[in-house]
Amino acid sequence: MRTRTFLLAVDRCCPSCGRLRDAATSLDHVNAPKPGDFTVCVDCGVLLRFTDDGLEPTTSEAMLEQCDRGVAEVLLKFRDNLLQRTN
Repeated sequence: MRTRTFLLAVDRCCPSCGRLRDAATSLDHVNAPKPGDFTVCVDCGVLLRFTDDGLEPTTSEAMLEQCDRGVAEVLLKFRDNLLQRTN
């Protein structure tokens, strides 16, 4: 799957680890992230959702209910691989 990285207009910090998130990768390589979109923190692996004001933690269950199943599966696989490398 090809991706595209976007610099975020507003720097956001991960609410779990506090690390600055100043860019996000798009799976459709067209659209920048918008409120309601999901992501994974590359430092701590927590699932996040973009809001108007920043990022908020979310659960895999919420993501599976509210987002395209294919996108959710890619994000969960990415998170699982990330967590395996850091443990």
